[in-house]
Amino acid sequence: MMMSFQIGVLDSYDAGSDAGASAGGASAFAAPKTNLTAAPNYSLSDYLLPLLILVVATAAWYYLTVVNKA
Repeated sequence: MMMSFQIGVLDSYDAGSDAGASAGGASAFAAPKTNLTAAPNYSLSDYLLPLLILVVATAAWYYLTVVNKA
């Protein structure tokens, strides 16, 4: 009944296949993945948008604390 719950399950790991394996056997280690995916492609807007938000927030804070009280 508890085998249907997947709490803490590793990718490409079958708990039933290691049931009879010895403690030091080679089957205790996962095989290395051969299909590596390419690095994600980041564009310039992925960096500029957070920077723009930071600049607007800093300018708003400066205006509300320094300029507005003068």
